[in-house]
Amino acid sequence: MGIFWAKPKPVKNIVILGGSYGGLRAAKLLADQLESHPEYRIIVIDRNSHMNHLYVFPRFSILPGHEFKAFIPYTRIFTESQSRHLIIQANVLSMTSYSVTVSRHTPSKSSFTGEIPKDLEMAEGDTKTIPFEYAIYALGASLPDPINVWKPLGHIEEPDAYQLHLKESSTTLSQIDGYEQEGSKSGSIAWLQAAQSRVAKVNSMIVVGGGALGIQIATDAAEVHPQKTITLIHSREHLMPIYDQKVHEEALRSLQKLNVDVNLNERIDMETIRNPTHDENGQQVIKTLSGRTFAADAILLCTGSHPNNRILSRGLGKDVINPANGHVRVLRTLQVTNTMVDTSAPCTDGGPSTLVPTVPFPHIFAIGDVADAFGAIKAGHTAYNQGEVAANNIISLINKGSSAELQQYQPGPPAIKITLGIKHYVYQEGPTVVVGDDGVEDLHVALVWHMLGFTGDIDMHQ
Repeated sequence: MGIFWAKPKPVKNIVILGGSYGGLRAAKLLADQLESHPEYRIIVIDRNSHMNHLYVFPRFSILPGHEFKAFIPYTRIFTESQSRHLIIQANVLSMTSYSVTVSRHTPSKSSFTGEIPKDLEMAEGDTKTIPFEYAIYALGASLPDPINVWKPLGHIEEPDAYQLHLKESSTTLSQIDGYEQEGSKSGSIAWLQAAQSRVAKVNSMIVVGGGALGIQIATDAAEVHPQKTITLIHSREHLMPIYDQKVHEEALRSLQKLNVDVNLNERIDMETIRNPTHDENGQQVIKTLSGRTFAADAILLCTGSHPNNRILSRGLGKDVINPANGHVRVLRTLQVTNTMVDTSAPCTDGGPSTLVPTVPFPHIFAIGDVADAFGAIKAGHTAYNQGEVAANNIISLINKGSSAELQQYQPGPPAIKITLGIKHYVYQEGPTVVVGDDGVEDLHVALVWHMLGFTGDIDMHQ
């Protein structure tokens, strides 16, 4: 009588591109609901070795002493019983409807939550194509240059580049000892420290853009360095125009209280950025379209973020991108589509939507800043909520197939918290606007470490 070994079931991958707020929320929810489906494996792919908590970057690029807290290991996302799921550090090169090709740029071990399976082993510089049953595209948008730790500080590359012109130094961050521009924690810390040092050295700076980033950098810089001359230039009549008028009023009052020179309704002439000139004091001169002239030692452009849509567009076709804004077209179920979607149409009673055969990519979802998600603001909490919808819908499809009733995404009301100096802030949630003075230097960053699985006294240097 012969002995026959059962052939192991093939692994079915759920690939999540992007390990930030939305991608990690989806990964955690999926892992918790896949206990009865051991044939499925989650693979989160991110170019960084640690989760980058972006909301502290503006503060930590100005105020020294906390920068190491911004980078959180991925090692606690999955529990010990979920060790088949993985988070890998790699660059996404391309994707098709059922696979993604990645490249390892460093042999990092800290980015893995368990043993590396044979089918995912990669040496430095290797590429690998990973098949998937489902995918969540959560690659977000490009970082504005004042907080873009992937771009050498002071390097002028594009019209909207972060420019920091210093009379006494022309050193770029890539020349700083110990800096590794490959998504490592040490390299990103070095970038933030270099940003702090350069801001400390200048006598004057211009912040272009009166959104949350520009306001937070201007107010923090003004409070940390009260001797500096700081100017804010904004192209519209109101700061933070999609929010309540009270948010604008409080932000403007706080900026002026900190002696920031606020200039509204002034749009920068980008030719003066592309072709910089300097005055007799060595300061860079910029002009606005109205003809006004400004000069400073440092110019920080807090504008110019663009959706990271290239991988999806090349893989699934350009029709998955809304040409009006560059965002990925999605249905209310957050499934990617290549047909025009009325993003202003209301969610049908907030209930489930039956999957129909005309959905072109029923197994691929897009969430976060890259998604054209029915007027949702671009924010971490928005991506978090969208990650929940995508994860729940994947579980429904796994359990019930094409007959599954899928959850529809309904954006919540605008919500934001803006720091206006180290302790002062304003936040809005729905119609409610609250002003406070009990902020802390590190912006309660430990709360995010706890959300990612860390408990007790945390060594944030890891």
